[in-house]
Amino acid sequence: MQTLQTDRSPAYLTAQDELSRIERRRDPEQGRWQEYYRLVVDCLRRFLAQEHQVKTANRSVTEMQRALRGSTLSSAQTQPLLDLLVENDTVQTATYLPGPTQGRHLIGRARTLIEQMKPAPQPIG
Repeated sequence: MQTLQTDRSPAYLTAQDELSRIERRRDPEQGRWQEYYRLVVDCLRRFLAQEHQVKTANRSVTEMQRALRGSTLSSAQTQPLLDLLVENDTVQTATYLPGPTQGRHLIGRARTLIEQMKPAPQPIG
């Protein structure tokens, strides 16, 4: 009987813990949208760098798109991330400020992205 390696890598666990910490800060309730989005996007970037070896630091959305094309991730996995990065850019430039409902869903969206981008469990033995 083959067993499967756990799907909870150190990068996965670290990202989930970080998202919980960000959620506890309650930035949306205090109107700190730019900080909130920056923290969530930085968490996703670190996850990609650690789990998929995608260089993410200081990259624009276009540069991230190119880097993701060279990764093992599919476009179905990466497109929601790229959409979130574009949304983050609009928040950072104050072109767009989300409403309370959309802001509260950001952590859930990030968790879904991490779930979709985690590697599949590998057989052991």
